[in-house]
Amino acid sequence: LLTQRAFIEANLVKNCQKAVSFAESSTSNGSTDHLVDGLVFFGCGQLDKGIYLFERAIKTTPHDTDLRITKNLMAAYLATEQFAKAIEHGEKMNVWQDGLSFILTAYAYAKNGNEQKARELMSQQKKFEKFMDTKRFNREFATFTDKEFVEKFYEDLLELGMD
Repeated sequence: LLTQRAFIEANLVKNCQKAVSFAESSTSNGSTDHLVDGLVFFGCGQLDKGIYLFERAIKTTPHDTDLRITKNLMAAYLATEQFAKAIEHGEKMNVWQDGLSFILTAYAYAKNGNEQKARELMSQQKKFEKFMDTKRFNREFATFTDKEFVEKFYEDLLELGMD
């Protein structure tokens, strides 16, 4: 219940002080919903704590079949400029043919100095049923709190070939 309250406070009410308080209570009381707690902390600016919880979530859910945990962890790595870690996770997911995971990986490659690999991934993902274009990008990142990062991310993806 505390995890849900924290998430509501962070995302609907936009009260990070209360959200973090609920999330801290949740985690100290043994919450195993590491993804949601991580989203609260990360979204409220406690980036390291958010990443730590995303990493715990991926360890406790090694078969992240909908890729929700992995994609949030990758986005967190990108926002904190941990590009090699994002690439490592992205390469594991590329068998899923998921447009978002491909653009996250492409961005990490570009920022890590391999623009050719980034462009290849951007091109490959356009063949998927759920490829990432501007419309999907805007929907996926609408709730991401670091708007400056999202804007820069979007501009860089356009340069890499996103439609």
